[in-house]
Amino acid sequence: ALGLAQATLCPLSLRGQSAAGGQPAAQADRGAEDGAVRLSFYQIDDYLTCPYKYRFAHILKIPLLPHHNIIYGKAVHDAIAFYFRRRLDNMEASVDEVLGVFNASWRSEGFLSKGHENERFSSGVETLRRFYAAGGEFTPVAVEKEFSIEAGESLLKGRWDIIVNRGNGDFIIDFKTSDVRDAKKAAKKAKESLQLKLYTLAYKTAFQKFPAGCALYFVESGISGETSFGQKEMDNTLSVIAQVSEGVRKRAFNATPDYRNCSWCAFNNICSEKLNPLRGHKNATMVSQ
Repeated sequence: ALGLAQATLCPLSLRGQSAAGGQPAAQADRGAEDGAVRLSFYQIDDYLTCPYKYRFAHILKIPLLPHHNIIYGKAVHDAIAFYFRRRLDNMEASVDEVLGVFNASWRSEGFLSKGHENERFSSGVETLRRFYAAGGEFTPVAVEKEFSIEAGESLLKGRWDIIVNRGNGDFIIDFKTSDVRDAKKAAKKAKESLQLKLYTLAYKTAFQKFPAGCALYFVESGISGETSFGQKEMDNTLSVIAQVSEGVRKRAFNATPDYRNCSWCAFNNICSEKLNPLRGHKNATMVSQ
């Protein structure tokens, strides 16, 4: 996963539509109380950021207009995945083939102007050329491998970008298109990454052992932040999953306004609970749906 930014997406109009793709809102999450709550990293992250945001995105399923960061990130991701799939099959992909996948995945949607789109496209081409030149350092044993594991009363689902073997064991790598150019910042992000902790938990559950390590690889700069986790972090991660699962089960979708989060939220133009900097925090409203 490339950490595709969803900060400034605009919700599409729901005029003429019922909530959750035609389902009444009260029925949008039916079954969560009875069976395992299915969660991904992005769902967990949304709930921890603001349960009200989770409700918009995963219960009401309000559609969002395309955003240039999504378009850019997906096209880069598709090109990198193609490159590594070919390597996994003991075949070499040429740089022209990699750029061809990038071009085929590109959509002219969500950009501020044609000039902005051309600038981002050119940036993607240069990023992939640099990545291709350095890509030989990775020898994958798995590419975009999906996982689904039991985590307490929850079902954690996701996908590892690539897993490589460095001789001392498997190493999980997640590629990011966010602009990080400082090695210390990259290392800090990896160490604090809930996503990497969840991916480590999934690996440990699936293979009954810890991976040798994991990393966030920032393709724009070529900088990698590496870390590893132990049982203490896994226990804490399971507690986080349980917290989110319980909230979803109870349909506790209370708003938790925060100036930074509200400013970047994809739903801030339709949210009645967002923080208004002129008036301060609103009282959080409990929503049970």
